[in-house]
Amino acid sequence: MRLLLDTCCFIWISGNPHRLPYQVLDAFREPENEIYLSVSSAWEIAIKYKAGRLDLPGLPEKIIPKRLLDYSLKTLDIDLEHVLLAGELPLHHYDPFDRLLIAQAKIERLTIMTPDKAFGAYDVPLLW
Repeated sequence: MRLLLDTCCFIWISGNPHRLPYQVLDAFREPENEIYLSVSSAWEIAIKYKAGRLDLPGLPEKIIPKRLLDYSLKTLDIDLEHVLLAGELPLHHYDPFDRLLIAQAKIERLTIMTPDKAFGAYDVPLLW
């Protein structure tokens, strides 16, 4: 399975895995699954950390690359096609970072790991 982590899932896996349901942890630990972190999520983490809205055990520029290596995660770059689709999506969800994740999942055929119920309004596979 090819999975895209919502930003909160990446943060929780790194520091609060007890917040995640078993099916998410099992999918995360399954060695045959390809798990991606969008550059959009890294950007969101950096912005929220700088604004004082996110507590991390270190600087994002240290933590994110380390966690990518620790968990063998792949990064998903942002392409023009992704941002154009994000702009065209119906406004069921107003968070631009989440809209970008939805667009990336649609284009790249990924399942999004998220607790966010608003993602369900879009035709994209979800795990959670």
